[in-house]
Amino acid sequence: MTLRVFAPGRVNTMGDHIDYLGGLVLPLALPQGTMVELSPIEGGQHEAFSSSHGEARWPIGTPPAASGQWFDYLAGALAPLDRAVSVTVDSNLPQGSGLSSSASLLVALITARNAFQGHQASPLEVAIEARQVEVEHIGLNCGIMDQYASALGEAGHALRLDCEHLRHESVRFELGSAELWAVDSKAPRKLAGGVYNQRVAECAEIERLAGGNDWFAMTPDLPAPLDARLRHIQSEQARVIETCEAAEQGDLVRWGALMNESHRSLSRDYEVAGDAMDRLQAALSGSRGCYGARMTGGGFGGCVIALIERESVPSVQQQVAQAYGDTQWIPCTPSAGARIL
Repeated sequence: MTLRVFAPGRVNTMGDHIDYLGGLVLPLALPQGTMVELSPIEGGQHEAFSSSHGEARWPIGTPPAASGQWFDYLAGALAPLDRAVSVTVDSNLPQGSGLSSSASLLVALITARNAFQGHQASPLEVAIEARQVEVEHIGLNCGIMDQYASALGEAGHALRLDCEHLRHESVRFELGSAELWAVDSKAPRKLAGGVYNQRVAECAEIERLAGGNDWFAMTPDLPAPLDARLRHIQSEQARVIETCEAAEQGDLVRWGALMNESHRSLSRDYEVAGDAMDRLQAALSGSRGCYGARMTGGGFGGCVIALIERESVPSVQQQVAQAYGDTQWIPCTPSAGARIL
């Protein structure tokens, strides 16, 4: 028996670095993602092959400690299996682009593993477990947004996701004559153990100093840079709500302005953009035909998402190539979540 599962990547259109605080976010699942094939084999070791990373083997049972290897995610997701399997992984998501290739991989693996074991699990349960693997096995203190969008994505809709209560409302973008594009900066990016976890630790310190975690209403007197961190958290939450309204009404000018505001906040107040992302965002937002642009994902490399007039896309691509350099452009079409094929 061979199981084939596809799980999409995601792009977050608004609301970065507030999902792990229970905030509102606005992701959509992408057409691109990760394909996993899983089949039983004899012996005491799992086997894996990736078209991008090669081969790997590890013993069934308790997974080896994560060591920065590509199969760390597989070892964590497949740990509950009591018999060996062969896994083939193929992805058309640019790795390290901020489009949730790791969440896509984990959601696909857990969906395949559950089907292999005959376990009935809801998409939400899959998303929760995928996040658990990322936090406890990989060591990245992430929120639930990436895994949720990959597991529960909806064709034609973004998700206004309440990360505290783990529920969402469907949002249809009225793009009119515009398109959303994720533009990969091709800057190297490494989140685990880096600035991402530092920001999570800073949020814990804000919570301690404020004496609570009412993130979007608290008004504590904080020292720098914690005051700036909280300013981003609260203003980004407001921008998610405003973006939903602008996007559903087709107000492209307001939508684009909110994207530019979000990027400035992520760059200056939360300090997670980095030079490459700032330069790419400036090149995009300064191009004729682009309403606005913002970094998406954890930051320090990855993608900038841009709202662009359809007829202007070739011109904007040329302007960005001249001002920034080499990029990869991925169309952001809202797509369905993980599924067995």
